[in-house]
Amino acid sequence: MGSDLDEIRNALEELIEVSQDVTTTFVPSKRGPPKSPLEFLKQINSNFPIVYKGAAIHWAALDPLSGRQWSREYFERTMGDEIIEVAQTPLGNADAPVGNLFVEPYTKEMTMREFICALVDSKSEIVHYMQSQNSNMDTVFAKLTEDIEVDLDWATEAIGDHYENLHVQVLGKKIFRLISPIEHISVKERQLQRARYIQKNGSRIPVFDTEVIGDDFVPWPTLDPAKISDDPWATEWNCRVLTVTLEPGDMLYLPALWYHSVSQVANDEGLCCSVNMWYDMDFSNHLWPMWSFVRRISNYVTSHSPTSSQPVDENNCTLTDNST
Repeated sequence: MGSDLDEIRNALEELIEVSQDVTTTFVPSKRGPPKSPLEFLKQINSNFPIVYKGAAIHWAALDPLSGRQWSREYFERTMGDEIIEVAQTPLGNADAPVGNLFVEPYTKEMTMREFICALVDSKSEIVHYMQSQNSNMDTVFAKLTEDIEVDLDWATEAIGDHYENLHVQVLGKKIFRLISPIEHISVKERQLQRARYIQKNGSRIPVFDTEVIGDDFVPWPTLDPAKISDDPWATEWNCRVLTVTLEPGDMLYLPALWYHSVSQVANDEGLCCSVNMWYDMDFSNHLWPMWSFVRRISNYVTSHSPTSSQPVDENNCTLTDNST
């Protein structure tokens, strides 16, 4: 008779296999937004991503005839002197694992005009990113709210209190790599100590400092979904990564708890811009206890499997989850 660990592994393998058998191997898409809250509610209940192609193409931010189409010139004219907080890293890996640490970006206040100049500077040795997720459209970017559709009735009515995300691409392209929460064991979650990038010795380039921030540890996935074929642990568990590219006007429904990694392609002006709409999660939903159970069992198996422990590639590992 097999060991308890073997029994748990077999159960997880069966769970992942069944989950993959009943879902598609790609992210489906449809033209335009959902026709009704009920249609979107059915998608939510499936807990599976979908792309609504061109769902935001009518926004003023995307309409060349609106006079408010987002561009470098429009940003500089509308809020060029506004102060914003900008994340800076040497590799573009803000809020990401580096070795045994979870590294937060160095942040700096800049004007919008300075930020845009830094973005399009091809010789810059710093990666600049405006990444705050604290309802900044209502505060920092309030002057731009008239250019987008802030309240999506079909989403608000359908979602209610669930923790879901609608990601709308406006400028450039975004490439999402998605992993189902059922496949938590593949992402190799580890407890990483918090640290941050800083600028040392008057250097213009943020230099990584190994000093940690207090005694805080962050549970974080360390799998690089772009290198699944090179990862024996992910291969062993038959990890399925769904890849989707968002064009301007596209809207991605990213379900609660899904792991995701994002890369981007700038437009001809050197800009890449998107709008996120978040909804709080109802923890009484069955998804949360189910994922919590799968996560705990998976972490137990991972901790007892030496092949799961590999060094983190600080240049590429950017996977995160949709639960916090």
